[in-house]
Amino acid sequence: MIPALEILPAQRFRWSDKPSFLSRFANLGEHVQPAYFEPNSIRLPGRIALFEDSSLNEKLYLWLLLMLTHYQDSGDWFIDNLATTKILLREFPGIKASYQQLAQAHLKYRQTKCKVPPSLASQEALIQRGLWQVVDLHSNIDRPSIPSIQQPLQLPAVALWLYPMLGSQHKSSNRKSASAALNPESNQPKKLAEKHRRKGQVIDDPDGRSGLLAFRLESYFSWSEFINLDRTEDDEEEDSAAQTANDLDVISLSDSDTNTSSRLRFDLDLPASDYDDTLLKDGILLPEWDYKKNCLLDNHCRLKVMLPKASQGIALPQHLRKKAKQLKAQFEQFKNQRYWQKNQLDGSELDLDQVIHYQTQRALGQSGKVTGLFKSLDRVSKDLSCLLLADLSLSTDAWVNNEARVIDIIRDSLFLFSEALEASGDHYSLAGFSSVKASHIRYYQIKTFKQKLTDEIRGHIAAMQPGYYTRMGAAIRYSTQQILKQASSQKLLLLLTDGKPNDIDQYEGRYGIEDTRMAIIEAKQQGVETFCITIDEDANQYLPYLFGQQNFILVKRAVDLPNKLLKLYAQLRG
Repeated sequence: MIPALEILPAQRFRWSDKPSFLSRFANLGEHVQPAYFEPNSIRLPGRIALFEDSSLNEKLYLWLLLMLTHYQDSGDWFIDNLATTKILLREFPGIKASYQQLAQAHLKYRQTKCKVPPSLASQEALIQRGLWQVVDLHSNIDRPSIPSIQQPLQLPAVALWLYPMLGSQHKSSNRKSASAALNPESNQPKKLAEKHRRKGQVIDDPDGRSGLLAFRLESYFSWSEFINLDRTEDDEEEDSAAQTANDLDVISLSDSDTNTSSRLRFDLDLPASDYDDTLLKDGILLPEWDYKKNCLLDNHCRLKVMLPKASQGIALPQHLRKKAKQLKAQFEQFKNQRYWQKNQLDGSELDLDQVIHYQTQRALGQSGKVTGLFKSLDRVSKDLSCLLLADLSLSTDAWVNNEARVIDIIRDSLFLFSEALEASGDHYSLAGFSSVKASHIRYYQIKTFKQKLTDEIRGHIAAMQPGYYTRMGAAIRYSTQQILKQASSQKLLLLLTDGKPNDIDQYEGRYGIEDTRMAIIEAKQQGVETFCITIDEDANQYLPYLFGQQNFILVKRAVDLPNKLLKLYAQLRG
C-alpha cells in the first residue's frame, strides 16, 4: 500500500518592501504562506483571502493543488513555475478561463498594492510579463533567454506559483534538552489559534546579558536592591506565551540546564504491581503498521487485559436515573420490532432472492436440494454485536466545565449506553484502553459479550481512571478479534475518544495516524464496521482520513456526548 500525502499548513514568511531596522524591530511587513511540497506532505496556506471575490480565492486554492500535482523542481524557481503553468493549460484547456481571471486579478494587486525596490524592478517586470504571456500555448520557454530569479522571497509573493522549501537553519547538535523540548511527553501545550507551520532552529543558550535593553534612568536599582534575575528564563502565563507563539515565524530551541515546573511527568509513571489495576491476561502480541517500511511489524505490540483495581459494585448514579428510565422506554421498543427471517423452509412470503438463485442454479444444471425459499416476519432480536471502546488516556482528565471532566462524561456515556442496550436486548460489550509505548498497552475489559449488566459492571465503569497515552491501532485490532468471535451477521465497533492517536515513542504524528488507519481497514475487510465519536475540535483534520467522511461524528459540547452516542447507535442499528 502506498502511503497517502498529507495536506498541511505551510510555513509563514515575512516580506517587507522596506526592510529597515525599525520595520524589522517592530515585525512589520506582509506575512505570506507560499505553497510547496515535502517528501510526505503537501504544504498549502492555512487560509487565502487575497482577493475581495471569495470565488477567486477558492479557484486559487484549487489552482495551487493542481500545480503541486505537476510541479517538477529543476532548481530554477522562475522557469519551473512557467513550465508547470504551461503544461497545465495545455493538458486541461477547461481551466484556461479561470487562470486568466486569477492572473488578471493578481497582476492588478501587484501593480496597485505592492511596492518593489528599484534594484528588483526588472525582476518584478519579468514576473508580471510571465504571469500573462504563459497563456500563449504556442510560445516556447527557452531557458537561456529568460533570466533566472534565484531569491524569489525578496520580491512580493506570487500567489499563483509554488516556492522552494527553505530548510530549517540549525546547528548540528545532539543536545538532550532541545530534543526534549520537541518531545510531546514533556507537557500538554496550549493550542495555538493560528494554523500555520513554524520554522524551527536550535541555537546556543542565551546568557541573559546580551540583547537590547530599554530602560529609564530613574528605574536603576541601588546596590542593596539588586536581584540576579535572568529574564530569558522567565515563565510566562499560558495565554501570553500562546499569543507570542502565534506572532513568531521562527521558534528557536536552546540547551539550558534549568528546569521548569511544566516539565514534570510524575503522574505518568507506571505504578508498582501491588498498586496497579487487576491483570486478567498478559502478553497478548499484536502487529503494528509501519508506513515508512510499508509493512506490518509482527508481534510488535504487547497488550494486557485488565480491570480497574478495587472496583466495587454500585447502583446506577442518582443523577442518571431519570435519563436512563427514558432511554429504557425508548430502547425496549426494539424488542417488539419485527424483522424478516430469510432462508426459511416455510414462511408468509417467498424469498425472491433465494428463488432467483435456485432457478439460476437449475438453468445451469446445478440444481440440488431445495432449502430456504421462504421468509417470515418475526419478533426476534436484531442480529447485531456492538463493542464500545473508550479512550482512557490522560487527556480525558481535562475539565469541560466547572462540574465535570472528560472522563466523567465518558463514564456517564457508558452508564447510559449499557442501560439502553440492556433494555433493547442487543448483544454488546464495553472496553477502554490506554498505553505507554508498544510494550505496555492497557485494555480494560469492563463488560464482555457474555456478561449481563450488574452492579459489578457498573462498579467497573465508576472505577475507570485517566492515564497514559492513546495507541489506537493495537486497541482496535484486539477489539476486532473480540467482535469476530460473535456469531452475529452485523458487527459494529464504536470508538469514543477526545483526541488523535499518540504515544511517547515514534507513534506520535503520522506514524500513529497510519497505523490506526490500517487497523480500521483490516477491521472493515473482516466485516467489522467502525465508527468514531469524538469531542476533539481538530477532528476534521484527520478523522476523514481514518474513518471516512460518513463514519465519524464530532460532538462540539462534551456534555452532549451521552445523548449523541445513543442517537448514533439507534441510527446505525437501523
